Amino acid sequence: MADSSLESLLIVGPCRQETGGISQFIRGQVDELGDRLDVTVYNTSVPAGSNALSAGGFAKAQWLVLAALSAFSKVLFFPLYIDADIVHIHASSRVSFYRKSIYILLVSHLRDIPIVIHIHGSDFDDFLEEAGAVRRAYVQYVFNHCTEVIALSEYWATVLKRELSIESVTLLPNPVRVEEFSPVYDANPPRIVYVSNLINRKGVEEFVEAVRRLLSQSEVEFTVDIAGKGPRSDLMTDLADEFNSVEYHGFVTETHKLELLERGSIYVLPTYAEGLPISLLEGMAGGNAIVSTTVGSIPEVVGPENGVLIPPVDTDRLNDAIGALVRDDDQRSAMARTNRATIEDKYAWHHITEQLISIYDRIVTGDDSKPDRVAVEAQMTD
Repeated sequence: MADSSLESLLIVGPCRQETGGISQFIRGQVDELGDRLDVTVYNTSVPAGSNALSAGGFAKAQWLVLAALSAFSKVLFFPLYIDADIVHIHASSRVSFYRKSIYILLVSHLRDIPIVIHIHGSDFDDFLEEAGAVRRAYVQYVFNHCTEVIALSEYWATVLKRELSIESVTLLPNPVRVEEFSPVYDANPPRIVYVSNLINRKGVEEFVEAVRRLLSQSEVEFTVDIAGKGPRSDLMTDLADEFNSVEYHGFVTETHKLELLERGSIYVLPTYAEGLPISLLEGMAGGNAIVSTTVGSIPEVVGPENGVLIPPVDTDRLNDAIGALVRDDDQRSAMARTNRATIEDKYAWHHITEQLISIYDRIVTGDDSKPDRVAVEAQMTD
């Protein structure tokens, strides 16, 4: 960072949650950049509320009040922490975006500090397309106060450029700590791994039905490891009760998750909507062939050489895709090794760290050439 005055970084976003792509990214930022910059994290997490929301009634109302008070207090005290060379704000869509927009406007109006907005989330495209004129104008206003816009992939960069007329967007994929994974290839019988939040959007019903069909065929032999928790946990419990070759581990620690992915042969994520799922990248790092869907950024990562993509909400195609890889040892093994090499070459944290430093350095030095910014032509439609 020659001739750079960059010394300090303020990161704004949720960082104390056990799960979630943004939290994982922020934890990685702190670990990777902490010995090169003075890094401060302003945690925007509110109390976890999945159980209260599922319970409804008084529990839901109580959580909503606590969450609102927590969010308000965090905004109230935030101005005391605006002291850095750059502010990097992580946001998703809908409520997440509106909450983070307050932090963006506070920084832009209280201090003359460059702001990086980093867009995550699985449905930012729907969020923008569904916004009315007033909300869209507000979103545009917020983005206009940002120095740099980061997206996870070309797909999401195109969405932002098309919907908000942003001149250019910097691409920065989600990274993986590849050194933590030690793949065990060619398991016999093959092991299917499903690690995810157990919500409808992750294709839980389709996965359960596809596995049930395959295990009911006597000529197909494989085992299944399932990890995660959520409103559809009951489906996974029932599947494990029905078949001895299925094990539902419930919520697992990071260490246990790594073990499951390392021992796996095929990572399955039949999701309905995604940004760039870290869980899928971790499945690749663990040496798995991939079965997933043609949504979000996934087609930019998974192709015929390393996996099988199907339309979302298509149990028949999911059944066929999993079954084909279970039966084809050579193809499954080749895909697994390709995925591991891909993660090492493109998605390891040290690659992303250098890109982040380059982005920050360019901003603080006022370099208008933007050598790291990738121009993505928006596909305009009538």
